[in-house]
Amino acid sequence: MCLAALVISRASEASTWIDDYVDVATRAEAACQAHELKGCHDGLVRLGELTDGRPDFRCRLVPIDAGLGHADAALKDLSLCIRSGLTFKDLSTDPKLESVRASAGYAAVARESRRLAAPATDYSVHLALYDSALIAEDVAYDPAHGTFYVSSVRQRKILRIGRDGAVEDFITAAQAPLWGVYALAVDSTRGFLWATTTAGAESPPFEPREEGTSAVLKFDLGTRALLARYELHDGRHHGFGDVTLAADGELFVSDGIDGGVYRIKAGEGSEFVTLVATGSLRSPQTPALIPGNSRLLVPDYSRGIAVVDLQGGAVSWLRHPPELALFGIDGLYLDGRTLIAIQNGTLPERVLVMGLDSTCTRVTDWHVAVANVAALGDPTHGTFVGRQFDFIANSGWDRVKEDGSLGDEATATPAELWRLHLPATGKARGTACRAAGTG
Repeated sequence: MCLAALVISRASEASTWIDDYVDVATRAEAACQAHELKGCHDGLVRLGELTDGRPDFRCRLVPIDAGLGHADAALKDLSLCIRSGLTFKDLSTDPKLESVRASAGYAAVARESRRLAAPATDYSVHLALYDSALIAEDVAYDPAHGTFYVSSVRQRKILRIGRDGAVEDFITAAQAPLWGVYALAVDSTRGFLWATTTAGAESPPFEPREEGTSAVLKFDLGTRALLARYELHDGRHHGFGDVTLAADGELFVSDGIDGGVYRIKAGEGSEFVTLVATGSLRSPQTPALIPGNSRLLVPDYSRGIAVVDLQGGAVSWLRHPPELALFGIDGLYLDGRTLIAIQNGTLPERVLVMGLDSTCTRVTDWHVAVANVAALGDPTHGTFVGRQFDFIANSGWDRVKEDGSLGDEATATPAELWRLHLPATGKARGTACRAAGTG
């Protein structure tokens, strides 16, 4: 689950899209709540512009456009909203949409809505975890030993799952200085396990003075010894929530609270190096490295997928069809030009499979692989297992209350690893991206 900041610290006084987003969102919400249709409309349009056309804002525009007497615009917004696969209120009963339902194109849109509401079930259950109170966040795979590692936010530990499916506590807070454990990455070549840990009320015991404290840890896979600890002592709140590992051992780390993206180079004596400073991203999530291409894909929970230049940290944004919602992404994973996104910030929560163009700067095709399945719960992160992809379903985050306590214990079920059904071959799978601008 993302460590999104409610208040974003600023790197400078210069206005960024983040400042504008927060300001416009506040004013738009006030106008919408007050039924000031013109102000609500203009605010939602501006929010869409600031986030590269997030289709959920177009969904919210449907009744506003209808109320302003713009039936054609309402139907156009409705069509895009339906094609996005996002949940929208019942079209057949909303009195604000009477003029839209009377239009000639409504019947086709309604049929498409019913079709896309069906469950998407391109998965099978791979294995279940034993404890419903884990809050399972991330999963990593060690191909050298055929083992999985799973992080627990609630119980402040890392689990190991053997080839035989046996589950054991690998590292606990009694053995290492752990708060809630979030991201994991296995470096089987060098024998390391990377983990991020962040203090929070959902990871008891928690002291308010620990708010905003976070660290990146490196363990020895064989001895389980803590080899290195990385923190930022800059007086700011941090939440190192997600990581990805390069083939040469370099680690990329995103800070979902303060908005930065960092790198830790391989080797002893390495330290945090800023790749993207605070102010460009609102809440960066799991990075996905484009191998050999000097670029990193980083999902921003509020906006979409950033394309980061590893040479200078410049940020651009992944282009995509207008109906494709790319906000609310927690986990992001790349295989050749196939991009898998786990969205727990959308309704419905879902797993997307996307194909990228040859330069990996634009989404060319996409489909919803898993959605509208009750057992999915809150999905979080995943990992490639050879050419397969496994991800955490029913993580338990949806049972966490505002005060950090865990509810619904009596009916809780353990998290599971689900295996996505991916085609063995395809134009995007296994085909490397080429540098942007090359022939």
